[in-house]
Amino acid sequence: MLMEPIDKFVRSQKLNGNARTLNASIHVAMVCSLLELDEDESSRIAEASARVFRLLKKELPLDSKYRKNYRMGTFMFNVEEIMSYIDANMTFGDSAKLFELMEVEKKKIAGESV
Repeated sequence: MLMEPIDKFVRSQKLNGNARTLNASIHVAMVCSLLELDEDESSRIAEASARVFRLLKKELPLDSKYRKNYRMGTFMFNVEEIMSYIDANMTFGDSAKLFELMEVEKKKIAGESV
């Protein structure tokens, strides 16, 4: 339920699966949005996460398609696109149920009672 609007957005935008890291991109974007990080902070988090995946791919067999097809820039682009979608919807209220749930999570992170 929580992921349905984001999954629909990802499919409609035809974001690159990037060696099976698309779900990780969604996770990073959601965390950055929930923490209300600004663009610079979000970019640093996305880059750090992209570097982790770059390191992890080196542990895969040399002939692995996932090792060959991963791109840091694609990971970071996916995070930025997904986060922009989430932030816009948090501001303008599209996909209301998703963003009601995210507001509850944001309050939990901020230590407010729910």
